[in-house]
Amino acid sequence: MISAQAIIELRNLHYTWPGQNSPCLVIETLTIHTGERIFLHGPSGSGKSTLLGMLGAVHTPQAGELRVLGESLPTLPATQRDRFRADHIGFIFQLFNLVPYLSVIDNVILPTHFSDRRRKLATPERATVEAEATRLLTRLHIDQHLWQRPVTTLSVGQQQRVAAARALIGQPEILIADEPTSALDAALQEDFLTLLMHECATAGSTLICVSHDQRLAANFDRSIDLATLNHAATRASHSV
Repeated sequence: MISAQAIIELRNLHYTWPGQNSPCLVIETLTIHTGERIFLHGPSGSGKSTLLGMLGAVHTPQAGELRVLGESLPTLPATQRDRFRADHIGFIFQLFNLVPYLSVIDNVILPTHFSDRRRKLATPERATVEAEATRLLTRLHIDQHLWQRPVTTLSVGQQQRVAAARALIGQPEILIADEPTSALDAALQEDFLTLLMHECATAGSTLICVSHDQRLAANFDRSIDLATLNHAATRASHSV
C-alpha cells in the first residue's frame, strides 16, 4: 500500500556540471511517495546518474527545489548532507564500490559505522549488527563459508548481492539502485528483485531503480522515462 506522503519532491530543478555551459538536468516537477517502487530508465546521456546523485545528496542543484524526507537538501551545509545520506539513503552502485580489503560481512556492516541511526535500526531484535548482516546475506543467497573472505574473492554476481545487503542494512528510508541486476544471470534477476522488494517493503523503504532493461519495469509501481522528464535532454535532441 503506497502512502500519499511525498518522500521526494523536485520543482524547477536545474543542474549544470562544472565547466559546462548548459544544464544537463532540467526537471519541472517530480514527486515520489513513501513506499513507492520506481523504475527509472532512459538512454545514455539522459541524466539518470546525475538525478541519482541529486536524490542521494551527492550533487547540489544550481536552481530549483529539492526536498527529501522534508529536508531542503540544497540549503544544508555539506557536512549535514553527508550525515543525511549516511542516515537515510542506501546505495547499490553499478560498480558496487565495495571495499576490497574488507571481508564480505565487514562490507555489509560498513554503513552502521557511519550512522548511529542505521546501527540502532539494524539491531531491534538482534544482539549485533553482524547478526543482521548474516540474515541479509543468507536472504541474498551468499553462502556462509564466504562471509569472512575478502570480498574480491567473490564472483561479480555475488559482489552485487553483497552490495545490496550493504545498502539494505539499517533500514534506510530510500534505497537507490543503479543497474542492480546487471551482473546477474537472467534466471537470477527476478529472484533478486523479489528479495530486494521484500526487504524494502519490510523496512518501509522507497526503492528507486535505474536500469536499461525495460523487461524489469513490470515489477515496479511506476516507470519514469528520464528522456521525457528531463527537459535538458529533450532540448539537446531537438538541437541536433
